[in-house]
Amino acid sequence: MPKIKDERPVVLVFAGHDPSGAAGLHADVETIAAQGCHAASVITMLTRQTIDKMYGFSSPCIEDFRQQANTLLSGMDIKAIKIGALGSQAILASLVGLLRQYKTIPIVLDPVLVTTSGQAFMDSGTRQLLVQELLPLVDVITPNTREAALLVDGTYTHNSAAERLLDTGCRHVLLTGTHDNTENVINRLYTKPMEPQVFEYRRLPGEYRGSGCILSSSLAAGLARGNDIVIATRLALDHTWACLERSCTGRQETIIPVRINRCET
Repeated sequence: MPKIKDERPVVLVFAGHDPSGAAGLHADVETIAAQGCHAASVITMLTRQTIDKMYGFSSPCIEDFRQQANTLLSGMDIKAIKIGALGSQAILASLVGLLRQYKTIPIVLDPVLVTTSGQAFMDSGTRQLLVQELLPLVDVITPNTREAALLVDGTYTHNSAAERLLDTGCRHVLLTGTHDNTENVINRLYTKPMEPQVFEYRRLPGEYRGSGCILSSSLAAGLARGNDIVIATRLALDHTWACLERSCTGRQETIIPVRINRCET
């Protein structure tokens, strides 16, 4: 039987399983495929939810998680890693131990701390471990302004929050402005010692699930293809906005499973 060779760059995803297909691994895998890459995946969390409501979640067996991750990291040519919802301190600690052995692979972290409906995925102790142990290993973190506030644990400006996140050892912060009260959505890419680069987009009406997954997975795919951080960021933001715009207007040309909680035109 002939051996099948896949030339696409491999992105390894650590994320939760959303059975509704609106976010999590579903959005990650389809986004990465749409960007010309292959997605390998390890489940970090099993959720019980519909498109608009979370009923609960649980963590997989820690030994199964560790073995799956070890097998993929040692057996595949991983070009980038995307991390989404983690949920438990045990999964987070295990992931940190694994990633310390693979410091040359670019890592994109989407800090999924709270669901769209408001349920917390992490307690304060797990958030503290994420900041102290995981962030120093990360190339890019992609928080929205609400997530940034939780991570820095206090009042902040955009610049001061990004500076505190960069001080952990994280190389880049892509702070998204979807939750700001501004006419347009203003996203900022921070990299020491440069001034932030600004990417501005027309604000779309409504609320969306899966947009953070699409953005971070697109960014990981861009890095896996060898783009530098600025080009990868621009392409990822363009792709995410286009998916949301098509979803809002009902033009579903894209395979990405963006869902809308509320969209008034």
